[in-house]
Amino acid sequence: MIYLEKSDHITCREFTVRDAPFWTLHPAGCDDVLIDRIRILNDLDVANSDGIDPDHCSNVRILGCHITCADDCICLKASKGNAEYGPCENVVISGCTLVSTSAAIKIGTEGVGDFRNVIVSDCVISRSNRGLSIQIRDGGSVENVSFSDIIIETRRFCDDWWGTAEPIVLTSFDRDENTKSGQIRNVRFFNVTAKGENGVLLWGAEPGRIQDILFERCSITLEKRSKWPDGRYDLRPGLGRAVEAHPNAGFFLRSASDVTLSHCRVRWGARSDAYRHALDAENVAGLMLRDFRGDAAAPGIEAVRLEHTTIIQSEI
Repeated sequence: MIYLEKSDHITCREFTVRDAPFWTLHPAGCDDVLIDRIRILNDLDVANSDGIDPDHCSNVRILGCHITCADDCICLKASKGNAEYGPCENVVISGCTLVSTSAAIKIGTEGVGDFRNVIVSDCVISRSNRGLSIQIRDGGSVENVSFSDIIIETRRFCDDWWGTAEPIVLTSFDRDENTKSGQIRNVRFFNVTAKGENGVLLWGAEPGRIQDILFERCSITLEKRSKWPDGRYDLRPGLGRAVEAHPNAGFFLRSASDVTLSHCRVRWGARSDAYRHALDAENVAGLMLRDFRGDAAAPGIEAVRLEHTTIIQSEI
């Protein structure tokens, strides 16, 4: 709907856009972009109607916006078509209310360039298929990202949309045989409250792709709400990746390193037969648990399941 390329010192303020057929506001290769108190009201049945897509942009502020759309509300991109413009960096997102049938806030999936120095704070996410998502499939990497003071509510919409109601997703998978994905490192989550049909997902294609991740004072509640089946995690897109069947956990960690859960809680609302562990970790090197609390979803199940995982400190 609105495309801005190679333009600096841009302000988009206090206007409303309705029913975009594709991406709504797409600044590419821009520096010093202020997006202030705009409304994007798109049809929840129209795929690819992203809200705001800063692409290879720097020094971006997205403040006080309300976005409803049938794809990602705010998505940082480093697309191949605009690769000449360098990394997507120095981004502040704050005070937004977001509704999405995909991810409310996402970094990736298009990421031939790097993403760095991103702060997301004081946002409310509701009625979304996913909450916060970092999906790396190309050669670019993500580093120095902070999410704080965020409320997330997720639910499944249908089998066709990407995502299975994960409130937080960090994945790094190769896009294809010729494209190796980059790293996700130094990402922080502070004071995040999430309620939905699934839990937090971290999964790297191999150890080292996801490293140095902190969750501090995060509360995760799993609660069955929709008619769609549980016991699934959506790993698309990627080489050999699909929607895979796994019992749902409060925190589901695979092939990551240096992960800390500090003062985190897992709770259960209306329960599904697919709900299992508060924490399910496999192939995690350097897992630190500090005042982690959470019971299993049902009697006779381990609250914490660890396999091929190195604990460096545990205070459960």
